[in-house]
Amino acid sequence: MSRLASLWRSPVRRVTFLRAFSRSLSDGVCFGSCPAPCSEYQSIPEGLDIDYKSPLAGTMAAYDRHVVIATGKKDWTSRIEDEENLAFVRALKRLISRGGKFHNPYHQIIVSASSFIPETSQEVNSSISAFVFPNFKYIPAISTDLVSAEEFAKDYLLPGSPINSGSSSDRYSLEMDVGRHVPSPNGAVLVDEVVILICSHGGRDMRCGILGPILAEAFQRNLVKSQFDLQSAKQQPSLAASHSRAKARVGMISHIGGHKFAGNVIIYVPRTWKWNPLAGWSIWYGRVCPEHVEGLIHSFRSGIIVKEHFRGALDGSGRIVKDVP
Repeated sequence: MSRLASLWRSPVRRVTFLRAFSRSLSDGVCFGSCPAPCSEYQSIPEGLDIDYKSPLAGTMAAYDRHVVIATGKKDWTSRIEDEENLAFVRALKRLISRGGKFHNPYHQIIVSASSFIPETSQEVNSSISAFVFPNFKYIPAISTDLVSAEEFAKDYLLPGSPINSGSSSDRYSLEMDVGRHVPSPNGAVLVDEVVILICSHGGRDMRCGILGPILAEAFQRNLVKSQFDLQSAKQQPSLAASHSRAKARVGMISHIGGHKFAGNVIIYVPRTWKWNPLAGWSIWYGRVCPEHVEGLIHSFRSGIIVKEHFRGALDGSGRIVKDVP
């Protein structure tokens, strides 16, 4: 075993090692290098046309809200709004796209399909379940008609909506103050979990279609190994105690841009991690392979962003971070 690997196996030495190779931001967040792998991992198929030359930093899509729809599927048609059972996506995109009632070029909203399992069967097609980030909200049942899509957008997505009220300085004050009761529409609950999203959209590009499931399995295995309480795709978010273990959830999602940088990963660090400098952050990574997964997990747990894979981020106040210091 190499000296580097032996250092990495010790939790105390691991954090010391990470911080020694990092540069700090003003709010305590550090950029560091991804440690060398020290455990077995699945190799990726040969011949994938991955861009290893172009700069990664700054390639994240600029956005303010990310809606993640639970579909129970791992792949979709090229345009998710063309999926038969995603009437809600069609309605929502009609509202927020150019020419739509709620279109705002200065307030961008991403809509993704995900492998998370909805509360109700999609065969009924009467309601859907969704996560909203960086609000860290889970809404278990939303009707799929246009009126409900409008109400959902007003409640969770638009500037000045009830759940996003306040000045820019306390933009997420309702979510940050997890100790007080804040009534939410549609029975929404606060998400108290690390949520890791991986593009697996083979219907759009086979690079992510191939790497997505491989990375999802690698994250699930290593989260359990790292003593996280891994939530299944069927488990619904809850603030219930988890025997003092941090909770985590892994899902595969549709196109988020940058297929040439596969594997593409988004890590949402919960606002309830107030001890962690990355609490409330949304971190985008590219060129992620199975051998990087263990290092990424230990890095976000230590409040560190891995610079080699960094595509961009939203900080805890929703400001875009594009560059590596």
